Amino acid sequence: MKRILRYIFIFLFMFCIVEFFSFANIYGDSINNYMFSHAIAMGEIPYLDFNMVSTPLYPFFMSLGLLFWDNYLVFAIEQSILLTIVFCLLYEIYGKKSYIALLIGCLFAFFAFNATYNFFALFWLVLLIYLEEKFSTKDYLIGFVIGCAILSKQTVGIMLFLPTVLFYYRDIRKVFKRVIGVFFPCIIFLIYLLLQHALYPFFDLCFFGLFDFSSKNGFNFSFYLVFSIVLFCIQFYILCKRKKDIKNYYLLMGISFVI
Repeated sequence: MKRILRYIFIFLFMFCIVEFFSFANIYGDSINNYMFSHAIAMGEIPYLDFNMVSTPLYPFFMSLGLLFWDNYLVFAIEQSILLTIVFCLLYEIYGKKSYIALLIGCLFAFFAFNATYNFFALFWLVLLIYLEEKFSTKDYLIGFVIGCAILSKQTVGIMLFLPTVLFYYRDIRKVFKRVIGVFFPCIIFLIYLLLQHALYPFFDLCFFGLFDFSSKNGFNFSFYLVFSIVLFCIQFYILCKRKKDIKNYYLLMGISFVI
């Protein structure tokens, strides 16, 4: 009963945050991502009917609820459920220490809770850490999750495959199983692009277009960049001290994609 009450409280807390920021329009990205999901629910094709600079798993996933009721409230509920799942996974791994992660997310203007594909990449990162901790022998499943991370944000997902290569490079069979798991969702996505005649627009926006996107959305100085570099150095030091824990490799990759 205590566990159920804990997760109900976390869900309500997350829902209030998601609804407040959408209402105040502090982070416009959440509204944009809702519109992506709305467009998909209406039958529009990513990269053809509307522009995106990332792989589309997040808007596709979030569009499922909109098929029943196309309202931002549903979108906020779905995001709150995902946030609650992330907390549950962290609690299963770290126990009460997971509240520290919740506190840190609150300190940085709740940015980590924002309803975007960036959060979905974080969702898969946490799930990977959980699987490595509890089910490290489920290589096909772990590979599948990495594939989902790639389909959520390509620049992040590719980084999350590196821990497998760096940690298990001596176990070729294990790496091969995870590669197969990665290919499964990616091949399905490739077939979708081919059937929708959206393969070239996808590469144009999500790879070639990233150079133009970054040139118009960068900063000369950012506190978050400096803070991320400091975190990267700290995590790299921890990794050097604890090389036999693959979770440290994932955390390092997680910080590196922030940079």
